[in-house]
Amino acid sequence: MLKQVPPLLLSPVLWDLIYLFRMMNAPDSPPSIIRRGPFLKPDISNGEDLFKLRHLDRSQWVVLGCPVEGLEFPKETLTVLNENGDDRILCEDLLDAISWLEKRLVSASSLEGEQAAVSASELKSNTPEGKELSETIKRILTNLGRNQTETINLEDLADETALFSDARTNGDGVLPPTAAQSEAAHSAIAAIIKIYGGKEDRTGEVGIDHEIFSTFTKVAPDYLNWLLETSGDDKILPFDGETSSYFEIFLSAQPALDKWFDQWLIQQIAPEFDSGEIPIQQVDDVDSFKFNKPIHPEYKTDILHFRDTVLIPHFGIPIDGSLKHSVWAKVKECFQAFSEWKERNPDARLDSLDSPTIQALLNPDVLEEIDTLFTQDKVIAAELERIQQLQKMILFKRDLLSFAREFSALPSIYDPERPAIFQSGTLYMAGRKFHLCIPTDDPAQHAKLATESGIYLIYCEILGGEKKRNIAAAVTDGTAQGLAIGRHGLFYDRKGQEWKASVVKISPQAISLREGILAPFQRLGELVASQFEKISSAREKKIHSSLEKGLDEAAKQPATKPSQTVPTMTQTSGLGGILAGGGLAFAALSSSLAFITTSLGKVDKINFLYTGAGFLTLIILPSLIIVGRKLRRRDLALLLNASGWAINPRIRLTRALSRRLTEKRKS
Repeated sequence: MLKQVPPLLLSPVLWDLIYLFRMMNAPDSPPSIIRRGPFLKPDISNGEDLFKLRHLDRSQWVVLGCPVEGLEFPKETLTVLNENGDDRILCEDLLDAISWLEKRLVSASSLEGEQAAVSASELKSNTPEGKELSETIKRILTNLGRNQTETINLEDLADETALFSDARTNGDGVLPPTAAQSEAAHSAIAAIIKIYGGKEDRTGEVGIDHEIFSTFTKVAPDYLNWLLETSGDDKILPFDGETSSYFEIFLSAQPALDKWFDQWLIQQIAPEFDSGEIPIQQVDDVDSFKFNKPIHPEYKTDILHFRDTVLIPHFGIPIDGSLKHSVWAKVKECFQAFSEWKERNPDARLDSLDSPTIQALLNPDVLEEIDTLFTQDKVIAAELERIQQLQKMILFKRDLLSFAREFSALPSIYDPERPAIFQSGTLYMAGRKFHLCIPTDDPAQHAKLATESGIYLIYCEILGGEKKRNIAAAVTDGTAQGLAIGRHGLFYDRKGQEWKASVVKISPQAISLREGILAPFQRLGELVASQFEKISSAREKKIHSSLEKGLDEAAKQPATKPSQTVPTMTQTSGLGGILAGGGLAFAALSSSLAFITTSLGKVDKINFLYTGAGFLTLIILPSLIIVGRKLRRRDLALLLNASGWAINPRIRLTRALSRRLTEKRKS
């Protein structure tokens, strides 16, 4: 019907109203903008408004970003919102959460109850994300022995034992020995841990991950084949089971003996050559190392141990005999095959195992059991991931609408019924309650940035048990009387916990018009008091000087009998003179007051009132203008900016808000 009306018959205002109506009902329209307090903000009253936030221009958001630390909001929900771990929540983080919900929820109205539970019927079945969560809910309800139409809450998801009653793993990718069903698999996992070390699982038990298991299964067969090379081979094991220990003793003595035979050969070639190095043993014409002659003390122990353990029992060399160069060559040749075999060792970490043990560890049934456990663990890990997604859904259902409302509009600033999420508690000090308390890490740095806000701040160190932290409390009404560094008070956080508070820093600013009215008189009073103190101090000094002078002159006069004493001006110039001077001053003051009173009595009362009013106006008006201008410039957004917030509009402290944030003592 509206399209049939000629456009010229409709006023521009009506066309604007029609356009706004269409925009508000369009599927891609942003939420409506309302004025609550001194600035415009989006109205997020239901789930549909929440989903419309993605169409809201960034310039119309109240908050663009805030720190995670210091927010009075459920920590588990903030952790989920802060998935990237940068400890800040930005517009994009909130929009990602909204997009995540849109893919899974059937209706945005599910968010309006703010219930910490979800049912399968609330999730979409036509999207992979919604269908997966729906199936997870049904599976969990079945494991819990409940009807599949019931809801799941956070308490249901907290008991992993009930959720995975038949599982021997917990989905963290680590298998402790206790995860094995058979004794053989238990021993195998324990042996692998002993060889390669282990990793802690989520319960604190030490186990192996799939990488460690794969490393063992890959290298163990090669190591077993390497071990079996020694079977029946006398060249590799010339001394049977003692070959390995003899080889180590041989290696400790070999460098010294090789060096001596080299020194002997050089001596035969160039007898006059002197290397300047002390020989291991004195060199002569015979190519034999003599065990009955002195040996360099650095090498003596290793050489004699090699002689006693290997040369005497296996090569027939007497204890006081000698080792010829030809025999030494045979000894080295004897260990050559073993040395080459040892260099082919696939993994020296397996040296503590013998071939029967490795064969038992490589039993196919044992390996299959362990591999099956890893497969089950992956299944549980995937299920745990879906459970975490389910926990995320429940947290968003409970908290996301209220958080988005605070984040995009900050409605609680002007709501007397509930504090904003940045208010950490209430400070009681100097007979007042300060409700605008913001946590801060560094009061000095915070004060530098918060000065631009124009808000009077007191920084307090609060102690609760062994915990200590700092807050900035805003003084928004009354005066600064009674507030000073070192002043003590009490702080109550949002949970009702009591903290001791003491002022450590003050950032002074204008507080109220009352303070502006009283300021000139306070300054005048301070001026009069200071002048009076100066006059009193000067008069006091003069009196003390006069007393000292009189006492000095009295002490200098010669002693005479009382009957012969004659009064003089010097004798009367002491205390009597001071009293006389005081009397004269009092008389002068009295006469001055009488003159002023008489003069004022002759003045017309109306003129007197006009003159007094003009005088008071002249004194008070400039101060009121200055203070009023400062009060009007107070900006809560700049105060929050000092705490890491990014705020779009200016948040002015109104008179009503100022009185609510700072409550005076009730008489």
